[in-house]
Amino acid sequence: MGGVHLGLANEFEPTLRRLLDHDGPYRDPESGAWFVARYDQVRAALADRRLLTRSSAHATAHLDADQRAAVEPLEAHLRRWFVFSDEPAQHRLRLAFRRALAGSGRDRELADGLAAAARRATATRAAGGDLFATFVVPFTGAAVTAMLGTPDGDAARLTGWGERLLAYLGMDGFDPAVVDAAVGGLTALRDYYVEDYLHRGRGVVAETFRVAAADGAAREDLVAAFTQLLTGALEPSRTALAEGIARVGDPAVAEAYRARRTAFVSEVLRLATPFHFAPRRTAGPVEVGGRCIPAGTRVRLVLPAANRDPAVFPRPGLLDVTRPERRHLAFGWGRHVCVGTRVAEGIVAAGLDAVTASWPAGLTVRLGRTRTAGMTVATALTACPPPSAPPERDRR
Repeated sequence: MGGVHLGLANEFEPTLRRLLDHDGPYRDPESGAWFVARYDQVRAALADRRLLTRSSAHATAHLDADQRAAVEPLEAHLRRWFVFSDEPAQHRLRLAFRRALAGSGRDRELADGLAAAARRATATRAAGGDLFATFVVPFTGAAVTAMLGTPDGDAARLTGWGERLLAYLGMDGFDPAVVDAAVGGLTALRDYYVEDYLHRGRGVVAETFRVAAADGAAREDLVAAFTQLLTGALEPSRTALAEGIARVGDPAVAEAYRARRTAFVSEVLRLATPFHFAPRRTAGPVEVGGRCIPAGTRVRLVLPAANRDPAVFPRPGLLDVTRPERRHLAFGWGRHVCVGTRVAEGIVAAGLDAVTASWPAGLTVRLGRTRTAGMTVATALTACPPPSAPPERDRR
């Protein structure tokens, strides 16, 4: 929604290659936005304080009055998300939650909790069926809500409400059903945060919320932090884990995972890059890649293109565990880097551990995806039957 007409939904890889053919930013004449695709330029722009967050998920100027009124509750909420805000209050909260998720001892605690969640999901997975629905979705939901410290029985409804917000974030054109569902999901999440989470949440993240509330943080800022932690860890984890599972059925790939686990996860996240853009606007004239972008201009930093820049990632479509780890930009860079980066990495690693340890060797699956202009979302992992043996007379 909002004038992105570069074919990212239907011609993903060719569009990324076309953008990377430009040495500098590309101005889309239809939307008036500038698209930055080269890795070094995207990384520098992500850290450039002259490029401000756009303060919204979607451009709404082209909507009629009724449509703008319908999306305003969502846009007002999303303007408080860390990724869409440069406000000092959100910056302080961002730092607080980053410390909570990556503080001393948290890595081991997080890894142990995720491993336990993966084992439970593996043990309860029904035989056969779509691995995405029977393993990835329940495991990632349980993992993300465990990170938040919500009661175990709340995972399904929390992830369901979060999925409604994610559907809105991925919306290409105005869809009243998606908008209504997202407003309902937001209302439910706000009520849950106020009525349940602040009282029943456990662990360091829940305690960080309580401390921030006691210190006078605005309730709506805290609700926004809660929904972004939920959705920001949920979708990248699902899509990246599905991408990894689709590859480890190859014995050579599985061996590469076991040999260099962290590097493998980094490569999976690079290749998956679920969110396509980091939206920005220029506070003043900014030079990017030799082009001067005027003040007040919309800029889209194209994350999956940067993650496939052959100048940085030779043979970019290849999963190569010898590449430098965590060099990808799937979670952004600089002051707006996703606070849940380590959580998502841990979820993907724990899920792949479960797959490689407990599922049949040589398991192959076909990954189903859907793409909008703004997101790539995994939708299915369908087991592929092993090739049938040729008749006896053909083997002689």
